[in-house]
Amino acid sequence: MLTADGRTSASPWTKLPNAPQINFYEAALARTANGTLHVVYARNGGPTQDIWHVPITGGRVGAATAIASAWAGVENPDVV
Repeated sequence: MLTADGRTSASPWTKLPNAPQINFYEAALARTANGTLHVVYARNGGPTQDIWHVPITGGRVGAATAIASAWAGVENPDVV
């Protein structure tokens, strides 16, 4: 399998749990000192929209958790 930059990857790509269903949402990324990559993204939940968080540690995708839910509308989140 190839990575986005054309290098060979030792493991396959993993789809994020509860990934965005609309193609114009953009994920925000932040890496903490312990090496965990935090992915935060908006998701359409039907009549409402949510903001979700997924941690990725050591190449393993963790559980998705809603950090803001049932909003009438959200924009692409940012993480600082």
